[in-house]
Amino acid sequence: MENKILGTFFVVLVGVMMGIGCVNANGVNATMSIDDYGVNYGTSSILIPVYLNISSNSASDGFGAADFNINYDANILNATSFEPGQGIGGGDCNIFSDYVSCSLQRTNADKLGNFILVTINFSINPQAAGVKAYINITLIQNGAFGHNSTNVYNSYFRNGSLQINCTNNTQCGGNNICNQLTHLCQATTITCYRDADGDGYGNLTNTTTTTNTTCPLGYVNNSLDCNDNNASINPGKPEIYNQVDDNCNGQIDEGFCNSSADCISTQFCNTTHQCEAKRADGTACLLHEQCTNGNCFNNTVNNTCRPANWNCDNVGSINGTYYCATNHTIQNKKGTGVNCSQNYECLGAICNVTCQGWLYYKDFDLDGYGDSYNDSNKYVSPTDNGTTMNYSGSNYTKTGGDCNDSNSSIHPGAYDIPNNGIDENCNGRDNITYYRDADNDTYGNASNTLISDVPLSGYISNTSKANDCNDNNASINPATVWYIDIDNDTYGNSTNYTINCTKPAGNWTLTPGDCDDNNSATLGAKTWYNDSDNDGYGNAASHVTSCAKPTVGNWTNSSMATDCNDNNASINPNVTYDIPNNGIDENCNGYDNITYYRDADNDTYGNATNSTIADTPQSGYVNRSDKFDCNDNNANISPGAVELYYDGTDNDCNGIIDACNYGSDCGSNHNCIDHKCYKKESTTGYTGVTEGLTVTFNLGKDAKGAQVTATVGNKTSTATANANGTVTITLPGYGQGEITATKTGFKTLTKTINVYAGTLNITKISGEKYGDEFKFKVTTKDGTLVKDAEVEIYGEKLKTDAKGIVTKQIKEIRSGLEASASAKDYKGSSISFDVEAIGKLGFEGIPEKVKQGDTITITVTDENKKPVPNAKVTINGVEKTADANGKIEYKVTTRSLTLKASNDGYIPSEQTSVSVEPKIECGDGKCEAGETKENCPKDCIKCGDGVCDKGETSENCVGDCPKSEGFPLWIIGILLVIVLIAAYYFLVMKKKKEE
Repeated sequence: MENKILGTFFVVLVGVMMGIGCVNANGVNATMSIDDYGVNYGTSSILIPVYLNISSNSASDGFGAADFNINYDANILNATSFEPGQGIGGGDCNIFSDYVSCSLQRTNADKLGNFILVTINFSINPQAAGVKAYINITLIQNGAFGHNSTNVYNSYFRNGSLQINCTNNTQCGGNNICNQLTHLCQATTITCYRDADGDGYGNLTNTTTTTNTTCPLGYVNNSLDCNDNNASINPGKPEIYNQVDDNCNGQIDEGFCNSSADCISTQFCNTTHQCEAKRADGTACLLHEQCTNGNCFNNTVNNTCRPANWNCDNVGSINGTYYCATNHTIQNKKGTGVNCSQNYECLGAICNVTCQGWLYYKDFDLDGYGDSYNDSNKYVSPTDNGTTMNYSGSNYTKTGGDCNDSNSSIHPGAYDIPNNGIDENCNGRDNITYYRDADNDTYGNASNTLISDVPLSGYISNTSKANDCNDNNASINPATVWYIDIDNDTYGNSTNYTINCTKPAGNWTLTPGDCDDNNSATLGAKTWYNDSDNDGYGNAASHVTSCAKPTVGNWTNSSMATDCNDNNASINPNVTYDIPNNGIDENCNGYDNITYYRDADNDTYGNATNSTIADTPQSGYVNRSDKFDCNDNNANISPGAVELYYDGTDNDCNGIIDACNYGSDCGSNHNCIDHKCYKKESTTGYTGVTEGLTVTFNLGKDAKGAQVTATVGNKTSTATANANGTVTITLPGYGQGEITATKTGFKTLTKTINVYAGTLNITKISGEKYGDEFKFKVTTKDGTLVKDAEVEIYGEKLKTDAKGIVTKQIKEIRSGLEASASAKDYKGSSISFDVEAIGKLGFEGIPEKVKQGDTITITVTDENKKPVPNAKVTINGVEKTADANGKIEYKVTTRSLTLKASNDGYIPSEQTSVSVEPKIECGDGKCEAGETKENCPKDCIKCGDGVCDKGETSENCVGDCPKSEGFPLWIIGILLVIVLIAAYYFLVMKKKKEE
């Protein structure tokens, strides 16, 4: 038998009794708890009323004799006197050592009787202070109250007990014990109720009793459940709208409604089956019942609550038959002679106290339009005579609006002759000729006109300025200044000019500033750029304009004005090596070289051993160096991943495989020990976890007589297995210990045990988002608040207050955080919760494209477009901080622009890229995009392109401007001599004739 092992432990858990059970009964030997005596520790005596009622079922029956005893615990209480009630004489009750015996005789006259009250004065044994003692009534003659034994009588007893604090079992007397948790005496026999759905609430119709201090597994000490087959239905659940009594209060869907009839008169039933306050006039609605005045009016734009009987919004005429009255009801228009207050109320046109009929206007010029501006020319006809009529020899018409009734060519709808200052069509304006100003230089094109009575965009109405000779060039107009250009080098003499729309004959230019107009080799003044660091490249923001290069300081021409740091000679466009990751653009190309790390699995974390240097983002690479990927071939493994605590992999790249903080991190089959997950021991039968101080298990049929020892702390208790191998043992205390089973010829079994007084329950009662105050409440299973319980939240240990609550502000966005509760002698518990982000960041005010050199202003906002103050904005890899209004200004100096926003508590924005147009710089010798021969002749007019452009001549660019063949100079000379001779001859002949 030596190799036999005692059978697997089998446990029936019996919990510690947490309160006093109540038993109600009618009849013999009834016992009922009465907790309203207010007896405290140290009380020496108390008056206890004892009730008895005996009533007949028959009005004709009388009462005979009846005896009853009032029993009590003589070790605790001593009856010293009594006061008999109605029908009991002074000698009818006798006091004995542990009971009071009474007899009574009722007459037929009071056969229906009331409660018979016996009030007994008990003294409390001082040595047994703090006890709980029962008061019982026992019938001696067992219902034989009437003179006719065939009659049936009802009896009712109200019995009770005293309940006082205790410190040990001896104080409680009899088989009672002192509950060490509540320090109250309690019975050792309790009633337990089946909890089939495990929700902590029991079934009133399915009970069991036990002599232990806690209910067995699957039972609880309350009978409050109204559906023990559904854990979502019990008194602790909120009521929801589902046609079920979810909270077991006897009502179905209380607080909800099926229709507005379920609500009070000032409410309606909304779409979520909640009673909502009816809406005031002027607010949106869908149904009449939603409005305070019962009128949801459709005004064609939306439905709006209106006063009762309101059926039109706009006061005035609706059509020829109806009008909307001032009380917003639709009315029939009134006939002649009916009282009125407004014209629109009348079928005719005039209201003058009463409706007056139809309004006509005198038409002097017979053009079909009358004078409606002069009351003396109006006539109200009692009858409708059609469009026109003759009255008193004059012509009248229903159509008014004639602004000149003495001229038949002037009336509404007539042709308005332009520019004559007369409003022929009576619209209040005269038609005017507008001249096209295509180049927007305030001068118009006389050959491109439009007629209009209102101003037109892109046109002018000033006839004196309708003389633009080139409406496609804003620099050419009658105010254009032309400068003489003697040396024909396209730069003119600033002091010798003329103003004209067309270019004068000879050499003239629009560009002044020639430093020497007699020398084509000397052009206009140049722009010189300061080169403070003397590296050959100038500062584009620091320059002067002069004909000669300044002699003081270092200066360079426009083609070299590209230095991005003119205070450091090692930074300029000629630098060949841009030092990576220092935030400095040494070669002035708009970017700093950055180390990019290979991100093969595209999880935003790079491989520290695989990198490249570049000044622009690289596909398949990332530039973050704060955290590196430990497996760049698996997107589920990175510093941003969640550790899977029992897969043998370092999922979050923190260097620890299966690191954990809590048991729940490891799943149901593993434990967290020293921050590592280990597989739980495979067990069957008894788990080693017990709630309460009694445990029952079975060791197997061969274990009869086995000795079982339970050790907890430094205390032990023992028990012997019965014939079936079953052992029930009382555990000596709470905490961790072990149970050992021994029997001769068998291998000794030892099992580690954890004994708890109960299990804690922790719930989150507030807190949702980053920065919120998160509150957690700790209770026992029965809802008792637990003070000074330890709650660990995110590595911090807190103590609950008197209401069982702890509070912690959490500033981290994370899902699956854990809050765990523990307390002495109780089994701990934990819950998982999430901390949500305050919102998601984005940008407002980002243009689709910008020009290099522009300054842009952007705003960081949340998903509701609200500005986020002091947010971090990374622009081209450099972090900046927005102001208190979420705004940030940035001058674009690079050829690309990327932005990303972040802030504590928010989900970062997506990276945003903006197109940057290159900066155009006239004078650098390159005809770049955006430059033309007109706006930058210096860069775009090139000799040799086959086009004779402005400023080119046969002298300075014969290839583009060849000399034209003319008359030889000698022929011109001969002709000149002939002209002079002819003139002389003419003058001589004229003089002779005069003589």
